[in-house]
Amino acid sequence: MPNTNLLSELIMKKSLENSDIIIVEDKEDTKQSTIESLKKNFNGDTKEPSNLQFYSSAKVDEIKKSLQKDITAKASHAEVLSIKKSLGSIIEQQTEQEQKDIELIIARDGCDNLKERLDRDKQSTNSRTLKKYKRSASGTRIFLGDFHGYGDILVDTMSSGNLIVANCNYFDIERIRDSNNYFMTYSDYGFTYTQRSLAGTKMNMIPLSIQALAAGTYYFSANLYNEETTNINGEVVQFKLPTEIQIELKYADRSMDYKTIELTDNNSNLFFFDFTTTKTLVMITLYFPVEEGSFIEESTLTFDNIMLTPQKMLDTFIEYGITYYPVSGKQYVYDVRLDNCEVYFEGFGANLIVDYYNDAYDTEYIIDAIQSFQKSFYESTDHCGLATNYGIYNFLDENNTDNKNPECGFIEVSNHDKYIRNSHKSTHLYLTSSEESVKLSVELEEIPDTLKYVTFLLYMDKYISYYMDDEAITVYLVSDNTNVYPPNNYFKKVISKDVLIQGWNSIKTIFDEYEVVGSPNKNDINHVVLEFSNNVNTVNKSIYINSIIFNQSMKPTLLLGFNGVYDNTFSYTLPMLQSRGIPCSIFLNSSSTLSKAYLDAMIMYHLDSLDIGQFGCNPDKELLLNDNNYREQYLALKNIRDYLQNNMVYNPITYSAPYGNLRPITAGLIKDMGYQIAKTGEDGYCSFFTKHDLCIPSIEINNSSDIDYIKEKIDYAIATEQTVAISTYDVTEYGDEMNAKRSTFENIINYIEERFDTNQINVMSYRSFYNKCID
Repeated sequence: MPNTNLLSELIMKKSLENSDIIIVEDKEDTKQSTIESLKKNFNGDTKEPSNLQFYSSAKVDEIKKSLQKDITAKASHAEVLSIKKSLGSIIEQQTEQEQKDIELIIARDGCDNLKERLDRDKQSTNSRTLKKYKRSASGTRIFLGDFHGYGDILVDTMSSGNLIVANCNYFDIERIRDSNNYFMTYSDYGFTYTQRSLAGTKMNMIPLSIQALAAGTYYFSANLYNEETTNINGEVVQFKLPTEIQIELKYADRSMDYKTIELTDNNSNLFFFDFTTTKTLVMITLYFPVEEGSFIEESTLTFDNIMLTPQKMLDTFIEYGITYYPVSGKQYVYDVRLDNCEVYFEGFGANLIVDYYNDAYDTEYIIDAIQSFQKSFYESTDHCGLATNYGIYNFLDENNTDNKNPECGFIEVSNHDKYIRNSHKSTHLYLTSSEESVKLSVELEEIPDTLKYVTFLLYMDKYISYYMDDEAITVYLVSDNTNVYPPNNYFKKVISKDVLIQGWNSIKTIFDEYEVVGSPNKNDINHVVLEFSNNVNTVNKSIYINSIIFNQSMKPTLLLGFNGVYDNTFSYTLPMLQSRGIPCSIFLNSSSTLSKAYLDAMIMYHLDSLDIGQFGCNPDKELLLNDNNYREQYLALKNIRDYLQNNMVYNPITYSAPYGNLRPITAGLIKDMGYQIAKTGEDGYCSFFTKHDLCIPSIEINNSSDIDYIKEKIDYAIATEQTVAISTYDVTEYGDEMNAKRSTFENIINYIEERFDTNQINVMSYRSFYNKCID
């Protein structure tokens, strides 16, 4: 018996089955796989071209034939030169009159005369002028209801594919053919049917061909006209419309169904019916019964704006056709005709935004515009594109806010524009003594019947949050009707300073996590007490409290960021994320490690929707930890921004604070430079994000990270409808105190992918997140 520990002594097998087991050893341990899995990994027929993929002969032939077809359709170089020479000869021999004729032809630009050209240009100008009155829709499949006009489409995706603009008209009008009994003339939107003879029948029959329509419910509509016409004998005649007609539905299996439609007089000449089919439909035939003696030779019946659609859209014509736009990465497709169509993306992970501009101002548009106007002036809520519930706001003012420790601080309504939010001024709390904590009591005007989340919207600088106690803020939801302190019955929640960020804080607390003290009744909660920790280091510092919000929520979202670029970034990290359709942001601060090849690669990834931002400054990041060096910080920050703009991204808007510490003066400088969203190092969540906000707290992945802890953070963000950010530096085999270990990183990415694929959480870059939130 051979020693099976030696590979050379194993029995040789020449014929391999798909189910045969093979041995695979990676950098961690030995595993098993199958021949079938090996084949699938080698086969690259459905993937982008790569030096590491095999392609079947069928795939190679397909590519070859496609290229041959494209090449055959193009003129040869010799043909182009011959045409160019001929044109040059013609131009040289032109008379003065011929040159003027050519100028006139050019001026008409394809129109029959100059008037048509001017009318067309005027219509085009009007259409583009209407763009300031736009509507927007977003999603993965967007159906634009009763609509005519143009629009722009933004495709935001990590993968390549086709943007498809498909109308819902299933008729191919030109397939309708003449017969001995009638003849047809066609227009762009329908056809005219002219009676010739009945040929012994008592029915006029109009067959309408369809391109294999799948089972479902559909609506047919057309404008039907039987106006007076003149026949070949010069007689004025008119088609005699019956009171009802019969519809024949013919299926692919040659079976048929019948439907009787009543014709009613109406001012719009609308002819309409609906039907449901459980089989594939290939033809609709309209039968017009003719009573004896009522047949009129050479009379006409016109079907205009003919339409067959799965959506009920009367009086609306959809131009027949499907348009494909090849898209790679994030891309705008401008001026697309959107006549009552469906827009979708044939690929992976695309988010579509359609800005469309209607040719007419219908009642719906006017109502929408008025409501939008009212919303901007009267609704005191933050607006966020990822919002699922804006919540119920209770604002702090001089009438409902009481300071229970005036000896330790005083409160006033701030008139500073910086602290106005939701069209409301904020209450300014100024700490004056460290003898004890400061307590503010806020009477509530409105709370929901079901209390789920309590969010506190306040502004504070890093000056104060850095010095506050670990238990920075204590919240009491009080149900006592008496104004006694401390209260007897309340729900209590402690907010750690670890979740506080520079600038505006939207701190969400979960009601079910509040500690119950005494015997409070959540239905009787009538005021909130906010207790702020105080010490000698917080004296003479300020906090601005804007509002208390109930049940505010947003679509759960995850942001992934990397501080710096390394060899592994291009060889492992970015390819791995891109193959899974997971977007990310990379923050740069140095050109020392970026060769020309790396710069090219960064721009390629950026054009394929990679977000590139700035990571502090280089080489002296410590400059950004001070609060008294405005000019030094400005020059250092501007130097890196100039480098990014000159080499790879013209308008970076994302920023990563060194050591996770964003100082107040740094926040002002980067906002002045155009940065809109900043990653910091606090261990918290983002419960809402608007144009007023700047900072996003982020959880670091390194060798001290607990995988289960990070997974719990992700699940908590999903459960509480918030945004969580995860970041690291490099991803290496073994990791260290700064970089993520590869096995840890892959474990977390797999966990994210499972929740992303099941639509539990968005995964976005910082730039896409900002654009989506403020849209």
